Amino acid sequence: MSDGLNAAPRFEDPSRPSKVSNLPPVAEIPRPWLVPASALLIVLATVALGAMSALIAIDQDAFRQTLQTQLARRQPDYALSDVTKAVSVGLLILGVLSVLFIVGELRATVRLLDKRKSSRTALLIYTALHLAVVGAVAQAYEGGQEVRLAAGAGASALVLGTVLAHLWPVGRWLKATQRQGPIPLRTSNHRQD
Repeated sequence: MSDGLNAAPRFEDPSRPSKVSNLPPVAEIPRPWLVPASALLIVLATVALGAMSALIAIDQDAFRQTLQTQLARRQPDYALSDVTKAVSVGLLILGVLSVLFIVGELRATVRLLDKRKSSRTALLIYTALHLAVVGAVAQAYEGGQEVRLAAGAGASALVLGTVLAHLWPVGRWLKATQRQGPIPLRTSNHRQD
């Protein structure tokens, strides 16, 4: 046992390399231009989704009336108060989904820029859900063409951004985070007391 006066902290072992930089360098693959292009397109898609949501929120009464007449036509035995409640709940869910899609798509984009492999799977899932919900809303909306234009532009940008994120150079860049080959071990000259 040592008396504690000359004892080095536990993590300072002279037989081990002091830094990871003592390892041989790994060939770094530069980030392909497809990654920032994909990120830009996904950000534009979220802006378009936000614009579509804002346009629907501004003209909410007309959209609510359209949904109420469509639901009342499909379910004639429902009371008007039940139809109104169902449409209100549907619009609330639509608003929550819009916020979740915006946050999720931006988070997946940041993860892609941070070189996380799971970001491409998240983008694929958000793209599929985004297209389903936005397509249904744009078809049900009978107002101006601005909502359909925002939905189409956002969907196109999101699909293109997701496709760019799944191309081969991006996958090669993402897989380069793993070290190729074994980490060399050095012999220790540990003193035997």
